[in-house]
Amino acid sequence: MAALALVYAVEWPVGPHPDTTLQPTSAEPDAQVQDRLSWVIDLKVDTTTLRGFEDYRGLEIWAAEDRYGSPCLIVIDPSIDRPLGDECTPPDAELLTDATVSRRQEGHYGEDLPAGSVIRFHHRGDTVDVYLFPANQPAG
Repeated sequence: MAALALVYAVEWPVGPHPDTTLQPTSAEPDAQVQDRLSWVIDLKVDTTTLRGFEDYRGLEIWAAEDRYGSPCLIVIDPSIDRPLGDECTPPDAELLTDATVSRRQEGHYGEDLPAGSVIRFHHRGDTVDVYLFPANQPAG
């Protein structure tokens, strides 16, 4: 047991830490948000449970519950009016979704990042941790 505690003590300082932590906001899902989420809502999300978090790089972050009561995390790119990522998991599972930077899209949230970079959103209940994983630049 002591060895396990030592492994965690050593691993924690060198493991990835969030680039930022997003706090909940009092934002209500307006008609525009409802429209952007329409296909996700039709499939699985209970709109009465939607709650917003701080934006990150212009992306809108929303959490909700699905029709089974499981938590969901939705990342919306307002410039293309659709979700970049939406995931629902059982309550005991880790809830995360990724936004991948692509040069085929209009540059905005990732214009300063190389194509293939990933922005990971990790729902922690009352907060959302954000991790930035830049892609390796090709040798020039």
